[in-house]
Amino acid sequence: MILQSISKAVRKQDWSVIFIELLVIVIGLVLAFQVDRWWEERADRSREQEYIARLIAEVTDDIEQISHAVELAEVRQDFGDLLINVSTNPLVAEQQPAMFLAAVAQAAFTYTPSLNSHTFEDLRSTGNMGLIRNTDIRNALYDFYGFHDSQRQFIQLNLNIEMRYFELSAEVLSAEQYQWVQDQWFVVTRNDLEDVRQAQPDLKAFSGAVDRFIANPALLAWVPRTRGVQREQILIHGILLSRAEDLLAGLQDYSIELAQ
Repeated sequence: MILQSISKAVRKQDWSVIFIELLVIVIGLVLAFQVDRWWEERADRSREQEYIARLIAEVTDDIEQISHAVELAEVRQDFGDLLINVSTNPLVAEQQPAMFLAAVAQAAFTYTPSLNSHTFEDLRSTGNMGLIRNTDIRNALYDFYGFHDSQRQFIQLNLNIEMRYFELSAEVLSAEQYQWVQDQWFVVTRNDLEDVRQAQPDLKAFSGAVDRFIANPALLAWVPRTRGVQREQILIHGILLSRAEDLLAGLQDYSIELAQ
């Protein structure tokens, strides 16, 4: 309709009509473009809120996993300290027999938390990271997951130290003693420590286990190394936990800001 009107105006050389009609077309295009932009912006903000909610849920879960990793490393560092004390004073083992058995069995265990990075990988692989307008949040995401990935290069080294410890300690406990520890506490956690301290294992063959431990110089020399791995795990996981907590606080604050 407008094109027909413009065509007639051109034939009549009615320039004022042509100008008005063109102005109407331009205004219509601008309004349509603005409406499209508004809807697109609204959709992007909705997607941003969804991403932030997913990140909050995942980082919250990550914090639980990392905290658990720190606690396990602390328990195993204490096991290492106990074994080092026993190496110089065997009576320490007799005072805490179940702790000694558990320490021999589990002092070298390591645990690396598996972070849930699905949303971060989604944002990065799809090019949607720009949907998150807060630069500090984006930087914190890269910092958190980047630090975690950088530490994975040491997993194999720690595993080698762990496996060497198991080789050296393989004959310290009898099969029955290993089985007793496994049946009682497959993995000793911080919540189990009081029960471990109070437990009374069969002491008939206990002194033999202590003697075999003391008589193994290669194992005694290796215990401080396994203890060092646990100390390192506490420090590294502690840094990761701090970054996760800072990231979660930032995500939660930003979520509130988006909801306003």
